Amino acid sequence: MILPLLIAACTILDPNPEATIGRDGDAPPESGESLYLRNCAGCHGLGGTPSDTSVKTLRGWPGDFAKFDSTLTIGPSTMPEFPELDSSARRKIFDHIRKFPPL
Repeated sequence: MILPLLIAACTILDPNPEATIGRDGDAPPESGESLYLRNCAGCHGLGGTPSDTSVKTLRGWPGDFAKFDSTLTIGPSTMPEFPELDSSARRKIFDHIRKFPPL
C-alpha cells in the first residue's frame, strides 16, 4: 500500500533520475553550500558562526582566496587539512562563505 505512494513521490521529486548524472556517469558538480555543509559546518557552524569559541567565525571573514586556499592546504595548528578538495571545490566553498553576513 505504501510502496506505490513512495514510487509516485520519487517520480514527482525526480522524474528522470538519469538526467542528474553526467555523460560519463559522474554525479553533477556539488554546490559551494553542499561542500561547506559536508566539510566545514561541523566546526564553523551552518551560517559561519561556530558554537565553540575556540573556532574562528567565518562571518565577515576578510581573507582572500589565496589565504583561504592556504588554510585548507596546511591549516592552522588546530584545523585539519583538506587535500582532497580540488581548486574548484575550494573556490566554491570560498564563494559560499563570502555570502555570510558580517557579525
